Amino acid sequence: AAAAPFCSRDVGASLAAAYPPSAPQNMIARFRRKFTASSPATRSLSTSHFCRSDIGTSGVRAAIVGPDATILHERSHEFLPDTPFDGLVEFDAVAYADLAIELARDVLTWDGLATHGEVEAIGISNQRASTVVWDRETGQPVAPAQSWQDLRTIGDCLALQAEGLFIAPNQPATKAANIWNGVDPDRTRDLCIGTPDSWMVWRLTE
Repeated sequence: AAAAPFCSRDVGASLAAAYPPSAPQNMIARFRRKFTASSPATRSLSTSHFCRSDIGTSGVRAAIVGPDATILHERSHEFLPDTPFDGLVEFDAVAYADLAIELARDVLTWDGLATHGEVEAIGISNQRASTVVWDRETGQPVAPAQSWQDLRTIGDCLALQAEGLFIAPNQPATKAANIWNGVDPDRTRDLCIGTPDSWMVWRLTE
């Protein structure tokens, strides 16, 4: 039987069912119950703080989050992608990471942190489907990162759909191939491909 065509309405209905309006509040409530429990396994976590780095589509945030999911201190800065042509949405991955690290350093030097305890971990939330390709040796991106909103590979997706492989243009697969084919068609370079969270981990640990 032929595969059902991709339908954005079906995706929207599925997302609405999986994530109703109350979902964020319910998730926070579960987080608080879990990390304020009195069991030995979670007692140490109930006094932990972490730094949250939220690298979003139009801006970057950093925050110190308490053990009960309360945001104690936060900084944010707008970071808009470039749109050189209709359907093309890209951004400078280096500037993106530099801003995220700058904001994280800023909240980690917050004077009030001393009264709350040490930060024991960092959490990264990000766009997930945006795609960065960088050179493993130099650590530098080889092309502008493609945003999840970028539609330049929609033709590739339609060609794959004709072969029975259904990939939406907002997913990383065709974005990675598009960048890779443009900078290394012979596959001779040692390149890394990742979404913004893996790019951030690379920058934080290089």
